Amino acid sequence: MTKPNCTDTILLTSQIAEPIPSGRTLWAYAVRRFVALVGSGIRLAELWAERSRQRRDLAALSNRMLHDIGISRADVDGEVAKPFWRG
Repeated sequence: MTKPNCTDTILLTSQIAEPIPSGRTLWAYAVRRFVALVGSGIRLAELWAERSRQRRDLAALSNRMLHDIGISRADVDGEVAKPFWRG
């Protein structure tokens, strides 16, 4: 098997990439891309909300519960101090 060169890579990439249409199809393409972008934003907001909820729940655990699962209060404080967008 031969190692692909730069030309092979470019050809493969151009075969995979979706060509940008023109005319009426351009409008449909733009709408599809916009809907995909909005969907990604919604999923990201849901992820952030879930992280925030999990950190609130973690902060509400008692020291006894934290000891049972092997987490210290300092670990919890460090996790709760993170902004919602940081994993």
